[in-house]
Amino acid sequence: MDSIQIKKYSNFGSKEPWVARIQMGLSGFTNLLEVGISNEQLINNSIFYISEELGFAFTELLDLKTNIDYTELNLKKHYNDLYDHLWKAYKDRLPETAELLGFNDIGFIFSKEDRYQSQSKHFIDLNPNIGNKLSTMIMDERQTWQQELSNFRNNYLQHRKEGVQIDHFYKLQSAEIVFANVWQAIEDIIIILMSDKLMPQLTFREIPEEEREEGNPQRFVIVLK
Repeated sequence: MDSIQIKKYSNFGSKEPWVARIQMGLSGFTNLLEVGISNEQLINNSIFYISEELGFAFTELLDLKTNIDYTELNLKKHYNDLYDHLWKAYKDRLPETAELLGFNDIGFIFSKEDRYQSQSKHFIDLNPNIGNKLSTMIMDERQTWQQELSNFRNNYLQHRKEGVQIDHFYKLQSAEIVFANVWQAIEDIIIILMSDKLMPQLTFREIPEEEREEGNPQRFVIVLK
């Protein structure tokens, strides 16, 4: 039998809010959801896959922050890889988690405008407890950053269409803002979905920012109603 090898996984840990709140925080709630024991591990796995894509993106962000004298080609590759991993986490991995939580119809989040309203209404009708809250939140994300990132990723990184505004995406401050927007939206969406699957006597409570632990600044805790 081969000996077990222990390897360092990353150069960051739970002090990073996204690690504490996505990778550790969300996975800590699944045993209190009414989703079936067999689904708990699958949900945890799917959250890990989201975290992995975020980790890839965060690694690119750390590399950009080191301010190494990159060539223009290498610099652009770091930015492109960062945005690609962020979009995978949000567009590909997040719906997989939602489906495991029992929501097969959150694709409206990414719909074009002419279909968004009807699909959003359909989701609200199917999920009256959380539908309005999720729809309102998504509308804000679409108007502030989501559509712009989608356009950049699909029409520039993927297909190189003419006329796409790209310059601001290749600035460190923009990359930091997009990273924060994506992981915080993922957290908000999953928390909203999970809130509909909590045992009836339980609810989420948001921990005030000043009370969060420095080494593990999780945002939510489950409490009795």
